[in-house]
Amino acid sequence: MKEMFINQYTLSNTGVPLRLPHGMLVHNNAAGYNDRDGFLAICEHFVKHVCAVDPDRKRFLFIDGHDSHFNPRALRLLLANNVFPFFLRANNSSVDQPNDNGPNAVVKSNYGVCYDKKFASLNRGGLARSTTMNPSIFNEIFLEAWNLTR
Repeated sequence: MKEMFINQYTLSNTGVPLRLPHGMLVHNNAAGYNDRDGFLAICEHFVKHVCAVDPDRKRFLFIDGHDSHFNPRALRLLLANNVFPFFLRANNSSVDQPNDNGPNAVVKSNYGVCYDKKFASLNRGGLARSTTMNPSIFNEIFLEAWNLTR
């Protein structure tokens, strides 16, 4: 399934290079966050790439209870495609969200390694002090961590 990137930064619309793989889907609202339209885009992406393989198979999708995830059209789309959303409490991910305690923990660990490596290389070049984290650097580090995880 092609990755989908929800960017929490408004620069994705300003021409700043984000260093994302070709063809990666990006969504954010004007403030730079996910919203109900973004959740619909995520659900459409999920149905297109996952449900098309075996449309009769029932699936459970674990989602946190953030307000942006309550889009009636998106929820109807999921249910129509045998995807049953299971809402977890918002702002409680460290306790009850399986992804944060499983697969995301590996990505976070790899991100830390890649982050240290990136800033060590900037430091060797004398650039670390003048370089601040920005979407381009974040995406470069995150994608390296993601590829290590896969």
